[in-house]
Parts: sequence; structure tokens; C-alpha cells
Amino acid sequence: MNWCSHLESKTKSMKDEYLRYKKTSISDYEMKADEHSLHNGAWEWRSFIKKGTKDDVFKTRCPITANTLESIPELQTNLP
Repeated sequence: MNWCSHLESKTKSMKDEYLRYKKTSISDYEMKADEHSLHNGAWEWRSFIKKGTKDDVFKTRCPITANTLESIPELQTNLP
């Protein structure tokens, strides 16, 4: 199975993990006051990788998601 099919097969499990995690955590979305915005409203998410560093809490709370993402070859490599 290629990584894309593997990711698709885990969609429901990852969504369920996220919805549970969302109830007990706060959003890590950050936007600087002087940053240009292309959207209005509130954005909310929980990141597995922030500024190139994997979040251990996310990995513990969402192991299916973390393991699935880590199965993608060269995930988040060679980025600025």
C-alpha cells in the first residue's frame, strides 16, 4: 500500500483522535498582529509539527495520526 492510500485508510481514526484531543487542548494557531491575513474569523488547530519540531504531547494523544504521518517518506524534509 502506498503512503497516500495508507493515509486515506486512517482518515476516520485520525479524525476521531483529533476530535477527542480538541476537547482537552487549546489551539496552537498563531498569527502576528502585523501579519497580512487572507481570511477572517477564528482559526483553530493542533499541530503535530511546529517550526520543524514534532510535538510529543500531540504524538502521545494522537498516536494513530502521528504514526500515519511519520510513515510518509521524507515528511517535512528539505523545507526552509
